[in-house]
Amino acid sequence: MGEVFFSSDHHFGHDRIINFCKRPYSNVVDMDVDLIRLWNETVAPGDTVWYLGDFSFYRDQGIIEAILDQLAGEKHLILGNHDNQAVVNARGWASIQHYREISTENKKIVLFHYPMVDWNGRFHAAWHLYGHTHNRFHPVVGERAMDVGVDGNNYRPINLTQVKAKIENGWQGASGWFR
Repeated sequence: MGEVFFSSDHHFGHDRIINFCKRPYSNVVDMDVDLIRLWNETVAPGDTVWYLGDFSFYRDQGIIEAILDQLAGEKHLILGNHDNQAVVNARGWASIQHYREISTENKKIVLFHYPMVDWNGRFHAAWHLYGHTHNRFHPVVGERAMDVGVDGNNYRPINLTQVKAKIENGWQGASGWFR
């Protein structure tokens, strides 16, 4: 069994996200190609990826499926606000849901596209992983929660060990170190 990874907010095909998030790309084609490369340098075919929304702005299901086909790992989608019907209908997702609670390596993790100020198990050491904020806003500072989106994680999915290190040792988001 492979590793477990988390990611969100690639926004494949979204040219305005480059300026909005100050991504280091000159155009959407360069961004899409590089994000696929970085994913595959990080995730192996036997790994599992929990994808927390906003996968693509493309409206063509064939384009979305072509991207999914290039990405390593078993991919589970937690729906985001920009995941259109073509993303939902695309072949390549092992599961699709709005919200999910998983347990891995004896750790309960609540997965949702949006940051929450409270979640199931919060007072019993459960973690909350989210996307949506593009590493710009952290409403759960001081809690066991973090934005797993590409904009705050070197444009790559991050694994459970990396999440654990960031949550337990403090992590640097847009506004500095949080504990």
